[in-house]
Amino acid sequence: MPLLQVMPFIMIRGGNMTENEMKAFIDTASYEQLLQMNRFEPLGSKWMCGEVGQHFAHRFAELKSTMTDGELVGASKAVGWD
Repeated sequence: MPLLQVMPFIMIRGGNMTENEMKAFIDTASYEQLLQMNRFEPLGSKWMCGEVGQHFAHRFAELKSTMTDGELVGASKAVGWD
């Protein structure tokens, strides 16, 4: 699934979002949205560094732990690698 079909580009890059706004977005994002960000955000992205990055990693692991193997595979296939 192309990147822009899951969430708007501005939300992925963060635009002018504060760290608190970024954390709030992470808290409401689905596993598939976070998986997409995990795969496609560039190295050094502010979503993956510092306090926001720690929050992202915690929430990502939390959501992943609630899913079955089949759901994880389905999300992975939906997000893709391209």
